[in-house]
Amino acid sequence: MKRMIAQLMLVLSLVFVLCTEADAAKRNSKEWTFMIFMNADNNLDQNAVKDLKEMRAKGGSNEFMNIVVMVDREKGPAYTYYLADGKMEIVTKHGEVDMGDYKVYSSFVKNAIKKYPAKHYCSIIWNHGTGWKAIKKAQGMVRGISYDDQSGNHITTAQLGFALKEINSALGRKLDILCFDACLMQMAEVAYTVKDGADLIVGSEEVEPGDGYPYKEIFSGMKQGMSAIDVAKLIVKSYTDSYDDGSAGYHASTQSIIVSSAYENFKDALNGYAKMLMSTDYGKPITKMLSEVQVFGYPENIDLRHFVILSKSKIKNPALKNTADKLLNAMERLVPISSRSGYGVNFAYGLAIYFPKESYKFSKEYFHLPFAKGTMWASFVQEYYKKSVINPILEEVAQNKVTKLKEYVAKANGNNRDISLDLIAKLNFLCFSEQKCDEKTQKRVKALLLELKNKE
Repeated sequence: MKRMIAQLMLVLSLVFVLCTEADAAKRNSKEWTFMIFMNADNNLDQNAVKDLKEMRAKGGSNEFMNIVVMVDREKGPAYTYYLADGKMEIVTKHGEVDMGDYKVYSSFVKNAIKKYPAKHYCSIIWNHGTGWKAIKKAQGMVRGISYDDQSGNHITTAQLGFALKEINSALGRKLDILCFDACLMQMAEVAYTVKDGADLIVGSEEVEPGDGYPYKEIFSGMKQGMSAIDVAKLIVKSYTDSYDDGSAGYHASTQSIIVSSAYENFKDALNGYAKMLMSTDYGKPITKMLSEVQVFGYPENIDLRHFVILSKSKIKNPALKNTADKLLNAMERLVPISSRSGYGVNFAYGLAIYFPKESYKFSKEYFHLPFAKGTMWASFVQEYYKKSVINPILEEVAQNKVTKLKEYVAKANGNNRDISLDLIAKLNFLCFSEQKCDEKTQKRVKALLLELKNKE
């Protein structure tokens, strides 16, 4: 009996401790906690020093806002700081860490949420971001963020999804805002992967200037009672204003807000649009569109809205116009706020998508993305390549000319292997089954096809 009473008292004491901790957390809870994952273990080291100074310029954290930063500087250990009273209070000494490891990112955010509870949470990933950039590694073409020069590692798009899933599980819901203080991250492909992790996604289609986010303006603009969309709007406006002859000078800049809950409707509209474009041979007008569409730091990144607008003027088809309008309406809900400043971004509307002009530049790694598997975009792009590349070659070979075929073979590689195989089959049928070209052309085609078969 005494043992049972002792056990009961132990349980009650544990409940009391837990309730006390929960009550204390609730009492100390603020409206907002900002969690900045600052990977400066690269050539952005001095930019980190500047941004940390900006973050605490107005004192940093206050009665309604927490500012927590994990920073790893070049050739130095990593620290987590709490910014308040114009100072950086060391919360954790981490030593050397791999900021390119998504588990390091998710652990930082989860710990910050536990230690600094709030009604709303904003996670900012600070570093380099890339488009679909070729690198000399086994993985070929990659996209990612948080490049750590010391480890040689980075967080891939897929790993961002893993990290956010861990964070959401610990929090019990989505983050309010996920921000990319990095280049080229506001893409349909990235949003597809992170949409289940945050209500709002803020980022740039274009390369960010070195100054990145204007943290002084952002944090000084924070007011009590601001909602998630209010804060996201503040970040977008502060950013573009700073590069429009503002605190950061005058530079090309883009920044927009993606509403995650609108993504499914956008995906359906995008699929309908892609299906319509695949139904007919629009190769020539699409080629024209690709020469006019807004592009960004990597020309494979195009502005999707501008592309759709161009299609309405280049392709005279009522059915196409209808599907294009549906997609434009869906994008208005998906990207309600988009801002730009500077030069060369006049037709940046807030959401980029991957569309290389040439088939040999299309990364075969792209097909592994959830976006490529979950939408018809990749299928449409491949269908365009087949029509725009193969048909002109067949037409020319039928006239006993091989100029276009020679140009294609010279540039072909493993990325457009499927298109090459399709071309080989059709040329074999045209030249050797149907005998549509003369003997001299047959010999030249045979030699070129042999070369093409050996392309990797």
